Amino acid sequence: MYSPYLPNLHTLRWVADSAHVLTCCLPFISPSLRNLEVHAVGTSTPVPERSDATGGFLCNLAQMAPRLKEVRLVVERLWMVQDIVTPLNMLEEMEVLILDTGSITPFILRGLSCHASLQRLEVDLCGIDESFLPQLAQNPSLGGEYVALKDVKIAGDMHIVDMMLSVIICAPLERLSISTFGLTSKYNMTACFKTVASTCPGLRALVLTSTIRADYDHCVNILRMEWEEYSVGMDVFGPLLSLRSLEEVEVFLAYPLYVDDLGLERLLLAWPRIRSLQLSPLPEWTPFIWAPPITLKGLEMVARLGKRIESLGVLVEGTGTSFKEGRRLILRDPSRTPSTPPLTPDVSTLPSSQRSNDSSAMFSRPMLRFLTVGPSFISWDEEAVARYLADLFPSLSSIMCIPTATGSLGDWKRVEEHLAVLRGEERVQASKKEGSEGEDGIPSGLFDEAMEDGDDDSYEWALTDDEGFLTSD
Repeated sequence: MYSPYLPNLHTLRWVADSAHVLTCCLPFISPSLRNLEVHAVGTSTPVPERSDATGGFLCNLAQMAPRLKEVRLVVERLWMVQDIVTPLNMLEEMEVLILDTGSITPFILRGLSCHASLQRLEVDLCGIDESFLPQLAQNPSLGGEYVALKDVKIAGDMHIVDMMLSVIICAPLERLSISTFGLTSKYNMTACFKTVASTCPGLRALVLTSTIRADYDHCVNILRMEWEEYSVGMDVFGPLLSLRSLEEVEVFLAYPLYVDDLGLERLLLAWPRIRSLQLSPLPEWTPFIWAPPITLKGLEMVARLGKRIESLGVLVEGTGTSFKEGRRLILRDPSRTPSTPPLTPDVSTLPSSQRSNDSSAMFSRPMLRFLTVGPSFISWDEEAVARYLADLFPSLSSIMCIPTATGSLGDWKRVEEHLAVLRGEERVQASKKEGSEGEDGIPSGLFDEAMEDGDDDSYEWALTDDEGFLTSD
């Protein structure tokens, strides 16, 4: 009779230099095991082409630990379909599967589509064999649908991700995270977003991350010569505007997006539940002659239409647009003061088709706490900008900026420092206010002063006249 070394073990992480020694961990596998992480990657792994030593291990695993809930496999390759798919499908309680492989066949993902309890899938497709994809596209009935899958994290070229989501990983997802390496044309991005919009109508979170760090110089040369092909604007986001349940949209590209104030307004109206919006605020490269199309007027729209947003990342154009602080225009050079641009139209003046259905969000105060402006510049007085933002977003506590190509943080770093001082002063004032209130919550001295004449009307007037005491709902 089999007796594991640790019969009550719940979590096991096993690291080996070759898939051939995976069987060494079997004595530690117990029926109580719920979480398993296996690393079997080595440069000297003697595994012939298209063979897989992981399959035999998984067959034993499914019988010895049938209650596994989370499995992570970091292996060189996954090729033997039945030896992989059959034991994983036998794990009826498995909810999380992470496949971090150097090479994988798409038929494995097709075979796993019948799993009844799998809720989260993470897979690296950078080493996928693309030769089988056309065959799968022509035979969509080769597998079923991931009936329980809600969360997918996928890495690979955008056109492969698009095909996988349209042919193999067919599921009404709630969360989707895509990672790409190298350049992604706006046409492939648009096609992928169309697939997402059609297959995931209830999507709540979408994250796209693309980096060119591995081949920076080559990618930058391409961007300089073919910028029009890679410049991403509102047309790319068009397919996503129908996804009304989106709460998180985070796009981190190697270069900036071209979304202006009007485009930002369209996004805010289309996504009334949005809580985190990141529009490539931390680009690795920017064109030589390029200015952020979003102005402080756009931030005012966020305060009006995106009150639920807690985290915002945009590049802000802060060198040619004036803004209001109270009734004064704040510019470093008064002689350059232009006319004040009109504010965003009131929501009530918009067509009914463009209004948010979530009326409760329209009248609450903005919830923005974190603002990322990346390498943006400003030309106004930093303290005035800090006060402006503090008034616009009462909960704002952090502004993140990064060095520009010249190595300068611009002026946003000083804006962040002034904001921290302002928030500190507000806390001190709030503390003093609490200390000055009596036991019943009425400012000390107010009751006695109002009641000196014994007039109830004067007491009511005193309460109304004390601005520090009143709070608005």
